[in-house]
Amino acid sequence: MIGQLGFMADALRKEASNDFGPKDKGQSRVVVVSAFIWSCFIAMAQSKQGKKPKLIAAFHAVNQRERMVPQLPAHSFGNFYRKATATSPVEIEKDYGFLVSEIRNGIMEINAEYGKKLQEDDGYLELVKKGDGC
Repeated sequence: MIGQLGFMADALRKEASNDFGPKDKGQSRVVVVSAFIWSCFIAMAQSKQGKKPKLIAAFHAVNQRERMVPQLPAHSFGNFYRKATATSPVEIEKDYGFLVSEIRNGIMEINAEYGKKLQEDDGYLELVKKGDGC
């Protein structure tokens, strides 16, 4: 079963790289499989009869420890993650590469600058007010 999942992830990665071209570095398995799952939810919402959702969001947990400057030590206690968010309108046809790039962009927003905002006096409070605090 695990071998089949690895093969599926490799095929999804190849499909994503076809959409981005040779200049783009390969996508991670996590990103391509997440985009595949997200595309299944979008397809399900599009086929739904009656009232359809207008927007579908994908949320992804991102380890904040290694993205801060300076990095938190590996032996630090507790969980420290942020949620990366990607959204797509349901009614618009999106190709697989678009979904991969939306997830990747959401994850890339969790960077050192984002970590600095968290460390400011009211940084975390402001993120919670915006709905971005986990």
